[in-house]
Amino acid sequence: MEFNPSQRLGTIFITCGLQLNVLDMETRKPERNEMITKLILLWNEQRSRELLYLNALKKDKMGTFRRVLSQGHLSAMIFQREIKWIYDYFKCCLTDKDLDGNLYSPQIDPNLQVLDSLEKLEQVASFFKCKEEAILKSYRAVSGLIEWDLDSSKLLKEHREKIREFYDTMVSQEKEIYKMSRVI
Repeated sequence: MEFNPSQRLGTIFITCGLQLNVLDMETRKPERNEMITKLILLWNEQRSRELLYLNALKKDKMGTFRRVLSQGHLSAMIFQREIKWIYDYFKCCLTDKDLDGNLYSPQIDPNLQVLDSLEKLEQVASFFKCKEEAILKSYRAVSGLIEWDLDSSKLLKEHREKIREFYDTMVSQEKEIYKMSRVI
């Protein structure tokens, strides 16, 4: 069977495990730039999340909360890699930059200074609860733009579910730590 360039718009290309109907991408060009921008922001938020969890792990007196912090750190690294796969799939090689550490600057991230100033466990849990909630909002914004691509949409939904679990864990940790501090 010979390849006919006129048949190209109806074919499905597979990259990094993601499938996309090229015809869909052609009809959504106006949304592409917004989607690319939101994917970059989401990647930056995950990079920030990774560094925040890492810095929290360095704090003294985290106790059993370290397990949750290490899981958050690991998930942020994995989510960054998967967001990069989605970004690389949709980006234009001629105009869009590569995702790397140069897009995020920890020196200008105010969250790192806020985290450094927190001393009590319930403050740290509350901080991460708010951070996870903000990231969930970013995921919802991206998901609305990418819902037509089933594989990418499914991957982002899995991220949202896992981050929601972290949010719920932070809520319960915050309450538990608060109760324990009142008893002592």
